[in-house]
Amino acid sequence: MKKIIKEIYCHLFANQKSYALNKFLFDCSLHGLGIMNYQNSTISGEKHFVTKVLNNLIKDIKNPVFIDVGANVGNYSKLLLNEYHNSIIYAIEPHPKNFVKLKEHLSSSVKTMNLALGSSKGDLVLFDRDDFEGSSHASLYEDVIKELHHKKTVESKVKINTLDNLSVELGINNIDLLKIDTEGHELEVLKGASKLLEKQSISVIHIEFNEMNVISRVFFRDFRKILPGFRFFRLLPKSMIEIQEQPLYSEIFAFQNIICIKKELAGRL
Repeated sequence: MKKIIKEIYCHLFANQKSYALNKFLFDCSLHGLGIMNYQNSTISGEKHFVTKVLNNLIKDIKNPVFIDVGANVGNYSKLLLNEYHNSIIYAIEPHPKNFVKLKEHLSSSVKTMNLALGSSKGDLVLFDRDDFEGSSHASLYEDVIKELHHKKTVESKVKINTLDNLSVELGINNIDLLKIDTEGHELEVLKGASKLLEKQSISVIHIEFNEMNVISRVFFRDFRKILPGFRFFRLLPKSMIEIQEQPLYSEIFAFQNIICIKKELAGRL
């Protein structure tokens, strides 16, 4: 039946005159699949994830450990803190101006670090928009600012470490939630957590997948390969859907919140 409907649709609407209609339906479908829903934490699904889904996954843990990589000014960390008062939260932000705002925005119970995370330790250059230094789009990839945002750049030199190193330094044995929002650098952060992943010491991972991954040349397939013991879901405003492995449904380079859950935990959903 579906095949017949698709063939009829193709005969009727696969033409130049129907382009605007098809594009509108395509855009609506993306929103319905949890893509380009960035307007606020309710529409993006982040609020439902933190308050409902995550609660089911960590309900037996007295003092859950959360690490917010690319914390910006702390909105996500604050959402976690408001819901999990006994949690231990590390908010990590490399941008010097945003880090100041981060410390002002969060209570002293949240441990803040002016640092970037990646696959190796050293120094790197962070690029931001010259018209709004301290934006939420600062990236380690210059073309994110130049090509995607069509802006000139300003630079900040930042320290970078690996999550494996940092966990040893801080005495962290298990991470209940690792959130990564690093404007295309998410895979490199996971590469720097290879020992933690090998020991199955990370339970849930929340990443953004978007057009920045075109610049960093990272496919969704790469996340599946580095996280073989996880199932992958895309957030909707009040639920989430498991992401199919076909490239047509997974390799969509536009804003989306991806939740990666260890397979043995995913049964609690």
